[in-house]
Amino acid sequence: MNELIRNLHALARIFYSRQAKFVAAHPGDEDVLLKRLYDSTAPLYIDILSILSQFDPKYGEEDLKFLVKSFAESLAAVEHASIEVQSAFFYSAFDQFLKDVRNVIQVGLINWQREKPNAEIAILLSRKEPVFEFA
Repeated sequence: MNELIRNLHALARIFYSRQAKFVAAHPGDEDVLLKRLYDSTAPLYIDILSILSQFDPKYGEEDLKFLVKSFAESLAAVEHASIEVQSAFFYSAFDQFLKDVRNVIQVGLINWQREKPNAEIAILLSRKEPVFEFA
């Protein structure tokens, strides 16, 4: 799981570096990005990392690795796309990626709790932080 967390950190750094370059070259709605970063993205990212540090790899690590790999491939390919596609990607893709990660974690926690019920997993499932507020 430590490798997955390191890869997630690296992916976030690369994404935000490329996003900053895109926004600098195509200014516009930077205030939207900042508001999203502080209101939802950062808390969600921190929460995901705190859960992953306690997560049993048996319950979703392969799915999480797949999501990280897929997002990294999209990030590598987006620079060859049109400005409109790049804009859509840099303004919303990381949030959607984190929501997908959150969903995999939730399924993993539910499966983990079913197989090995214990109070610690129940606490993780009942948390009220953004990572577990599902629509």
